[in-house]
Amino acid sequence: MKPARYLGGEAGSVVKDPDQVRLSLALVFPETYEIGMSHLGLKVLYEALAPRPEVAAERVFMPWVDLLDLMVQNGEPPWALESGRPLGAFDVVGFSLGYELIYTNALLLLKLAGIPLRRAERGPEHPLVIAGGSAMVNPEPLADFLDLAVVGEAEELIHELVDLLIQAKEEGWDRPTLYRRAMAIPGVYAPALFEPVYAEGRLREIKALDPDRPRVRRRVVADLSAHRPPLNRVCPVVSPVHDRVGLEVARGCTRGCRYCQAGMIYRPVRERDPDAVAAWIEAALAATGFEEVSLLSLSTGDYQGLPWLLPCLMDRLVPRRVSLSLPSLRADTLTPEMMAQIQRVRQTGLTIAPEAGSERLHALAELSLERLRLRAQLPHAHGERAQREGRGCPFRVADASGPQARARFEKRAPGEPLQTLPQLGWGGGDERPQLVQGGRARADGALAGREQRAQRLPLGAEPRKGAGRSLEDDAGGPLGVESIRLQPSPPALARGRSTSSTRSPRAQRKRAKPAP
Repeated sequence: MKPARYLGGEAGSVVKDPDQVRLSLALVFPETYEIGMSHLGLKVLYEALAPRPEVAAERVFMPWVDLLDLMVQNGEPPWALESGRPLGAFDVVGFSLGYELIYTNALLLLKLAGIPLRRAERGPEHPLVIAGGSAMVNPEPLADFLDLAVVGEAEELIHELVDLLIQAKEEGWDRPTLYRRAMAIPGVYAPALFEPVYAEGRLREIKALDPDRPRVRRRVVADLSAHRPPLNRVCPVVSPVHDRVGLEVARGCTRGCRYCQAGMIYRPVRERDPDAVAAWIEAALAATGFEEVSLLSLSTGDYQGLPWLLPCLMDRLVPRRVSLSLPSLRADTLTPEMMAQIQRVRQTGLTIAPEAGSERLHALAELSLERLRLRAQLPHAHGERAQREGRGCPFRVADASGPQARARFEKRAPGEPLQTLPQLGWGGGDERPQLVQGGRARADGALAGREQRAQRLPLGAEPRKGAGRSLEDDAGGPLGVESIRLQPSPPALARGRSTSSTRSPRAQRKRAKPAP
């Protein structure tokens, strides 16, 4: 249990007198505190609305199962962290929905708050229910539950919508009037003004009931540099998933990979000015005291200002002992200069995305990464000592001279008959990659669990048999993505044993016995 999740009172949070504001808005992220406090979109909204004295924007998160059971038993509604006000007492309940799996969480929070789920069952005494986020590029699955949906990016739209909601509250508009007026804002969708048309059980058309509002266009922010990014104003009291300063340097991606939703919905590509990025990072560090900075984008290596920004940032971060991480890199953008810079403070992390191990999968997903270029670029992830000794898989460095790297692959695709990982060609013809979990060798090709590490075994070696499904056995299954950490294998692991040297420092400390 982590009771601090539900207390609020964090440094940087903004509490306003409800009697002195014109509109109260609950910013609801239907996930736990640790995940919600890492979400960039929620930070954007909070820092955009906090300076407005007439608006009280307060955060609400999904409780963990321990508290959730008690809330259900005792009829306790969800509450905001800033004021403790119950969710049903707000003028507007705004959900931030980044993916479909949290739709049921959003409905459960409405139910716990005593708010009718369906739009048709709510009256003027109930809060207005709206939703935004990347999942709202297709709002139809929640159309019966929402009054309004925000389609697209919110930096500019949020202020236009809040001004309209204040006017609607003070002038006493009814809901149909509000829906029609809200639809005049580009990027706002009112499901009540559209009617789905079905034929033989299939959705054939979404018919506009108002001829003046026939369609909704996704809202796009043209100039990212014109909008200050969130600078982590609120310092969380429980360590979030991403416990660092995260600053978005670019939005969108030029690659056009077929499976990537974000690459499609955040088009076109826009970049922030590197001078402004450096200044914002210094301001964020001064306000929060974090010890790590992360440059965020769909493909950070494609950011045009990175060659100048990286050494400039490191010159400022090294005296403070603040590290820098690059969480999204394509293998063909990795350079020795980049690796040398991020190692200047301490070992940090970067995520490399080869995505597929075979050229067939690259073509299937329209990936623009060729195997020859992949093999030429990945050795840059080596530490200097590992390269001199000629050992190790090129994805993860197992000594102190290099950063922690992670490679992300598509696990399988329909019609893919063979394992794709060996086709990368990493080392020699007498070795093959071996997937293991938890420091123990698994059956060749077995994948079980969220993170596996690839070991290099001689072709004659026999790994311990283990549970799990092989890529060959699952050929033809649905497309999956597997996040795989790769590192060289010590001899003991090649024989199927775990050693203390392969455990993480934290695991070694836990297993260490106290001195007599």
